[in-house]
Amino acid sequence: MTKGLALARTRAVIEPDPPLPAAPNPKWITRLSIALCVEAVLLNLLQLAGTLNFGFLFGDTGANITAQYLVASGYRPAVDFGYHYGLLPLFIGHVWFSVAGASPVSYQCAMVVTGIVLALGLARFAETLHLSWTGIAFIAAALLIAIRPYYWNFAHAVEAALLCHAIAAQAGGKTPTALALTTAAALAKPSMAFFYGAWLLISAILKLQTSGALTRRALEKLIAPSIIVTAALVLLLIGIYGPLPLWRTILPLSGAHAYRVQHLGLLGDGKYFFYSPGVRPGYYVGTFTGVWTLGTIWLIGAAALCASRFVTGLRDHSPVEMTTEMVLTCGLLQLIFLLILFGTAQSWAYYSYILVMGIAASSKLSYQAGNVVVGLAFMSLLSQKATWQDSIRAWRTSSAKADVLDLWTAPDEATEWATVRKLAAGKRATILSCDGSAEVEFPEFQKPVSLFLIPGLATPGEIERKADQISSSSIVILPQFYESNFCQLPSWPEFAAPLKSFGPLWSGQYFKVLSKDDDAARNSDGSAAAP
Repeated sequence: MTKGLALARTRAVIEPDPPLPAAPNPKWITRLSIALCVEAVLLNLLQLAGTLNFGFLFGDTGANITAQYLVASGYRPAVDFGYHYGLLPLFIGHVWFSVAGASPVSYQCAMVVTGIVLALGLARFAETLHLSWTGIAFIAAALLIAIRPYYWNFAHAVEAALLCHAIAAQAGGKTPTALALTTAAALAKPSMAFFYGAWLLISAILKLQTSGALTRRALEKLIAPSIIVTAALVLLLIGIYGPLPLWRTILPLSGAHAYRVQHLGLLGDGKYFFYSPGVRPGYYVGTFTGVWTLGTIWLIGAAALCASRFVTGLRDHSPVEMTTEMVLTCGLLQLIFLLILFGTAQSWAYYSYILVMGIAASSKLSYQAGNVVVGLAFMSLLSQKATWQDSIRAWRTSSAKADVLDLWTAPDEATEWATVRKLAAGKRATILSCDGSAEVEFPEFQKPVSLFLIPGLATPGEIERKADQISSSSIVILPQFYESNFCQLPSWPEFAAPLKSFGPLWSGQYFKVLSKDDDAARNSDGSAAAP
């Protein structure tokens, strides 16, 4: 009896879709698009001091500039240096930097443009699915979750823009367009696009079969745009980068290898997004963890019930409501991400727009579902507390420095970096960092010979080149940021051997400087701690 009542209450949350309202007013659609774009830009600018900061020089974002330098120097991605993304973002990055200049500021401008493109995709999704004010309000409240102020690599940004618009196209019944966009996304980042593309094909074929319209002509119409997009992009990328780099980046083999080597995933490093020792209950309210977790549970649960309706519709040869299909699609993709593609504790943001789109769509399932979405909207607003605290702190404690490429830099960071540059001036100096762009941006250092010195990603060739560069250098700089420290590069056997001939020259909070010059080491500041 109890189980029966519980099942009845659960099913009551998701009732049959109400009839679709009349086509929305074009002026209203335009206003929604403008409103979301303005909100996306404002959110980005308000976080600027915390996103466009000194860490760019020694983190993943800076690697976007280094990748362009290496390609221009004749190195081949995924062959001469480790590269686990698709080639399409490299091409787009090349075009962008050629127009706007290769600098941290221009990269952040690209992120603003990405935010606008995503906002337009979300507005289009709301339009085509005829979302009520509940769903639209949730998108507005959760826009900080759906659209990140920056993405670690052009690959994440390009993939997000393409998949967001693909989902919006699917919601509008334009499956061929969605497939074509998904195909392009696979050449940007070979991961989620494969799963989404497979689902689009399977669901489209099942619907065609159910309606009795599964013909050769229908299949050609379904996949023709994808074939054209694939052929055009493949020819373009082969012409620029060559066939071997394309072959090595078209499948997620190197990324999967890095996941295994670095012990990433939901049961590895990723688990620290959900829990780390010492966290208090307020952590789940004032950060994105709580709303992301509850939102995921809600979406996957709603998708499971929508799956039942989807199968029933196919079995009964009746049309499947688009709301049902979109909740099922977003819930399925979120489940795939959680179980297969989740990497580090920061990777929750990779597909956060899919979670937001799925929850917004679920608001149409029933009155009760709308109430749940309203609750998640309030949670989304509360979850921004830590983000805004960090942003306010960054604005108060740092400022844009012209001599640090207009990056927001704290006074102690600027002082230490000036000291490091002074010690490196006129010497053969190199930086031993996992990634970043400092060696490209500043003339005091030798130019980079590697991209990602990260376990599972670095190739033997680039490790050897970096070891040779260290051997021929007189100064080695060791950044002490997390992004540089987690790789433990000085302990790698290939680097430990040449570093034996170096001694401590200077040490600070953010950098350690080693030198082959024994006299310089003896004359260095005695108060500085040895590395």
